[in-house]
This record gives sequence, structure tokens and C-alpha cells, in this order.
Amino acid sequence: QMTAILLTLLASLLGSTAQTTIGFGIALFLSPVMFLLLEPVEAVLATLTAATAVSVLMLLGERDRLALDRGVSAGLLLPMIPGVLLGTGLLAIVDKAYLQIAVGLVVLWFVAFQGLSRRAGGVPVREFRFGPLAVPSGFAAGLLNGSVSTGGPPLAIWLRSVGSNTNQMRHTLAVVFLAMNLLTIAAIVILDSPEISGEWGRAVAGALVGVPLGYALGGRILGRIDERTFASIVAIGLVVVAMISAISGISAL
Repeated sequence: QMTAILLTLLASLLGSTAQTTIGFGIALFLSPVMFLLLEPVEAVLATLTAATAVSVLMLLGERDRLALDRGVSAGLLLPMIPGVLLGTGLLAIVDKAYLQIAVGLVVLWFVAFQGLSRRAGGVPVREFRFGPLAVPSGFAAGLLNGSVSTGGPPLAIWLRSVGSNTNQMRHTLAVVFLAMNLLTIAAIVILDSPEISGEWGRAVAGALVGVPLGYALGGRILGRIDERTFASIVAIGLVVVAMISAISGISAL
């Protein structure tokens, strides 16, 4: 029992710190751990509960200096809706082992993309605004969020591609994550009618303890550490949890 609490607390602490600092990270750290401990539907619900808490903290704590574009937020949210519904349907029918492998692959793919972008000198900076690629990015995010609770990578990649600065990415993702997570939770509850176990409660309790700790730590790091250095540290941690998730899924086949 304590193992579940400690594992999710640590993953949540690391993920919340990353998300507070660079705009994303809690689901990427927490989802592989939740899939190890819980059944798929419970794992997604637990991850999204903690991820929602981070977004709420960020938006409330920084409400007087939000860097948002409503057109960008709406452009990402609207195509996300059918993606969430499709992803939730897949969650109910796909075997847990394949979902664990999918979680690991999504995280590894994102880490690889981030590494290639840095080596290539980043992405071209343009005006931060809605663009046509926001539509498939929003749909892909909803699909991944509904099925494996890791909807952040498509959104972060698109926002980086249009030249958003750090605060634009952090605040836009916080708004979109909040709406997307709540919609996903509602869809799962309505479509799947999950039975929640005591293990779920312990896992979520650990994660929710880690959220404010990570948010406070991320706030102290923000502006005090080079973003590239911090991104490299985050990447190492993500590779570890992604490999654990993928290997666990493969071993269960």
C-alpha cells in the first residue's frame, strides 16, 4: 500500500515540477506508473485527476499574468472532442499490455522529437496564432488523452512549431489540459462506468500530495535554471519511465 503512494508521489512530484516549469510533464511521468499499478481505466482517471490539479494550481497562481490567445486555445480544443471520444472507446477494448507499450512509445517519441529539435537549433519562430495544423494536433491530443492519458506531446510540439514562448506554452497548455482532462474524465465515467478500487484511492492520494510540492519546486526553478539543461534532465527521467512501461507491457503479452 505504501509502495503505491510513494511511487505515485515521486512521479507526480517530478511531473508537476516539469509541467510548472516548461508547461507539460505530469502525465508523461505519472501515466506509466499508474498503468503499472492499476487497471487501464483507473490508471487514466488517476493520471488525469492529478494533471487537472496541476493546471488549476497554475491558472489560479498566475491568473494576473496569463499569456493566452483565445483563438489558439479554441482551435486546439474543438478538434480535441472527437479525439477524446474515440480514445475513450479504445481504452475500453484494448488490452492493458498494449496500452502500456503505447504509453512508453508515446513518451519515447516525444523525447526523441525534442532532442532532434534542439540539435537542429530549434524551430522557426513565427507569430503565435492559430494555424491549420492545430486541428490534427488537437485531435491527436484528445485521442491520446482518452486512451492513455498522455495528450500533451501533440499540443507541445505544435505550440513549439509556431514559436510560442515559455509562458505562452505553459498557460495555453494549462487551459487546454484543464478542459481536455475534464472532458475525458466525464466521457470515461459515462461510457465505461468504471469501478474504483482502494488501490486507486491510494495511488491518487500519493499523486495529489506530489502536485503542490512539484508546483512549489517548479516555481522556484522557473527563471533560475537554463531551460535546455532542465529539458535534458526531464528527458532522462522520461526515458526511464517510458522504458519501464514498454518493457512491462511486452513482458505481459
